[in-house]
Amino acid sequence: MPPNGKKNVVRSIRMDKDMEDFLNRETESKHLTFNNLVNSILQKYSEFGTFAERFGFITITRNTFQALVEVLSVEEMDIISRDISSLALKEFTFFKYNDPGIKAFIDFLAILCNYGGLGMFEEKINGLDHRIIIRHNMGSKVSQLLGKIMSETIKRIGDIEVTIPDSSSNELTINFKMDPFNL
Repeated sequence: MPPNGKKNVVRSIRMDKDMEDFLNRETESKHLTFNNLVNSILQKYSEFGTFAERFGFITITRNTFQALVEVLSVEEMDIISRDISSLALKEFTFFKYNDPGIKAFIDFLAILCNYGGLGMFEEKINGLDHRIIIRHNMGSKVSQLLGKIMSETIKRIGDIEVTIPDSSSNELTINFKMDPFNL
């Protein structure tokens, strides 16, 4: 059995030569095996792609997202954070995890960062103290909007107060207290 404890299965697939050539070039440039690359593509699809399609996610560049956020007022960001937290994020976590709880939301954030390109996700837990850090390189307005969305969602899902210390313009830190056994 592999080190991760999951059982492997062997499958064969057919693909056209152009696809094989593309995948071979990708494996070389990323220093991966063909199997690792295909598994990472399938994992991204299973963990994010199917849900992104169902919920109407679109793909835009970070620069475009940042430019759109830059023109928002504080009041508009408040409205957006309430709308997103009450609908999309709760529905997405409920659909994906069958439980719109804090743990599901944190997992969703990690997936959104890892596969959706939002940024680098880090979670630190020390007893009751939880810290989520998202490094994104999109500026302070994006940090402000993401902070509003995430604190509003955590408050709605778990009735938990969130603090957001002043961060750099390219990083968002979210702190809250919660019993790890009640995640």
